Amino acid sequence: METELETEFIEYEDKIRERTEEVRKALFRLEGEALTEEQASELRDMYTKIVKRLHPDLNPGVDQKDIETFYMAVNAYKDADLDKMRAIYWMVIDGQEAVIPEVDMKARIMEIRAEIEMIERSFPFDKREFLKDAEAVAERNRELDEMMDDYMEQIELVNGAISKLGVRP
Repeated sequence: METELETEFIEYEDKIRERTEEVRKALFRLEGEALTEEQASELRDMYTKIVKRLHPDLNPGVDQKDIETFYMAVNAYKDADLDKMRAIYWMVIDGQEAVIPEVDMKARIMEIRAEIEMIERSFPFDKREFLKDAEAVAERNRELDEMMDDYMEQIELVNGAISKLGVRP
């Protein structure tokens, strides 16, 4: 029973990781620039030509490298990654040696920029505007001073009660 639960838990964790990655990619696509109609048309045209050339069902003789390239094209199409699709197209249709890792690097740079933007929107960076307002900062300091005074009074009361009991604080 314990082993079965552990196996199910591991499978559940894997599914969560997959979904998290899907959500991360979707958020990345949302933050990116949308393709123009012309770019979307170019993406579709390149994708269609690549599929006709590499799809395993249409071309039973394709090797493993071609199948991997086919799946790269599928993912580039899903992600609307025009640069990656161009690199794959160049490699498959034009027979050139593409430098796809550079395209991946560009995507990674975009991901890092998105991460930086998320960090800048979280604490403590989200307090920048507040800190620029001297009056708001002064008011918050007054509130904190009052809270500190209240806590000090409470400590004194507790210490007084403890000393009445004859116990040293």
